[in-house]
Amino acid sequence: MVQDNLVQFLPSDLNSALQQTISPGEATLISLPGAMGEALAVTNSRIAVVKDKGPTEGIEVFSYPLVKVTDVELGTSATGGMLIIKSPGKAADEKRTVYFSSYDRAKFESATEKIKELVSVAETAANGGRISTAAAPVAVNSTASASSSGIQKLVCSSCGCELDAHNAFCPSCGANVQDICQVCSGAIPAGANYCPSCGSEAKTVALTCPACGKRVNSSVMSYCPHCGTSLSPKCASCGAAIIIGWPRCRYCGREIGSENMYRGMYAQRQRELEEQANAPSPVDKTSEEAYVEEKQSPADFHNAKGAELFEDDKINEAIDEFRSAVALEPNNYSYHCNLAAAYDEAGQSDDARREYERTLELNPNETTALLYLGYLLNEQEDSERAASLWKRVIEVAPGTPEAEEAQQNLSAQGSL
Repeated sequence: MVQDNLVQFLPSDLNSALQQTISPGEATLISLPGAMGEALAVTNSRIAVVKDKGPTEGIEVFSYPLVKVTDVELGTSATGGMLIIKSPGKAADEKRTVYFSSYDRAKFESATEKIKELVSVAETAANGGRISTAAAPVAVNSTASASSSGIQKLVCSSCGCELDAHNAFCPSCGANVQDICQVCSGAIPAGANYCPSCGSEAKTVALTCPACGKRVNSSVMSYCPHCGTSLSPKCASCGAAIIIGWPRCRYCGREIGSENMYRGMYAQRQRELEEQANAPSPVDKTSEEAYVEEKQSPADFHNAKGAELFEDDKINEAIDEFRSAVALEPNNYSYHCNLAAAYDEAGQSDDARREYERTLELNPNETTALLYLGYLLNEQEDSERAASLWKRVIEVAPGTPEAEEAQQNLSAQGSL
């Protein structure tokens, strides 16, 4: 049986080297850390062996197109096992082999089974599995032309470049030529019921950001890279985009339900803090004295300093600054809300709840406090009050991103 969780976090240096080789439309289907600074990665088009060659040689990524792979097999080693990629060419054996510990053998057995399936699909597509005259799905932005052999070929309608069946984007002009699978980002031919890359039900991903209208090329993106808008519901545990209809998150395995609401708290706070940090300022506010000289209160200084620290992921230091701001102006609801957000990010739920409650005492319509106190209460199994807070967000701030997020939460909770 193929395990569901074959996409695991790789060591940061190995992952960074791998990501530099990833192309638009290429989705990671398997990523498994091995032994001795190695990793195995498989996308919808190739197998990659990532190796740390040492402090002088750095990290290398050896790639093998699926259409060139003849087989994969498992062997044993002194420390556990090894996965060997069979492919024509003169590459050294070490470049084709990933070693792993004995306790990871089940994962690599599953990976081997999955790779064999992908290789078979790639081979079929390359040898006679191209789009035929019997059933020739033509992509939205491509056209079909007949060759002398009677086989129809996809042609990009923008530049006329000949395409393969696995192309989601034209390699010549970059135009989108076929639908993209929401699960693996592989190309889905028109009319297909299942993705030919990963075998999942054909769920296509929207390629246009609903906010800015610019193209988004991959289903694995959680936020638009152009404007930062949330593109899909998020897992409450790891923040990854979820597939609608799937009972669990595909990355962390957490069950998706009313107790695990979708949220992008950190990203939204980051955007809010960036807007505050980029606001025009008449003075370089680097010290409390500068604030005082410009008739700004010391509380403003500590609040702004806390926002800077929060943006830099220095959460504990940010908490100290927000506390100072609250102590100086205890009736300023925004200071309490910022302190609550910092407590929340630090995992101090009780403190965060106290500060969110105080924020709403001072300003019952503060949407940030309403939204995120709702998350805390929902996680503490007070779903009824959480729903009432989210409904309040929709009432006081209709049409805003906060209201949209609250609407999604209520829908997932079944409170609408």
